[in-house]
Amino acid sequence: MNPIKLLIIDEHPAVRQALVVRLRSAGHLSIVAVDDNLREGLHHAQELLPHIVLLGLSTRKEPPYSLIDVVRKLAAANQGVIVLTSFVDVVEREVLLQAGARRYLLKNINSNRLIAELEAVANEIKPEEST
Repeated sequence: MNPIKLLIIDEHPAVRQALVVRLRSAGHLSIVAVDDNLREGLHHAQELLPHIVLLGLSTRKEPPYSLIDVVRKLAAANQGVIVLTSFVDVVEREVLLQAGARRYLLKNINSNRLIAELEAVANEIKPEEST
């Protein structure tokens, strides 16, 4: 199995570090970059071509339309977007899923379930890669 390449974007250093520690335990996941803002994250997504982008929502320093635009760009590039949030906002969830996010999950998800979701999204985007 080829490694699943991941990009992590979250403004909180503790969250970024926790995700790195949790996901490094799975040998088939390769974290290609870790960023603290959408601009750098989008740059790394275009440059490093990760299979999946873990996009953490927090205090939203950036305007919501920027987030939607980033999700659309990543989805158009066949990069699976998994949004991680501290609390569920039904409207936000629907808008981001319609923009192309594959999952909208709570940040307190356990490691095994998060890894399972990453694997599922990787499998969802594979058929599109071969076309």
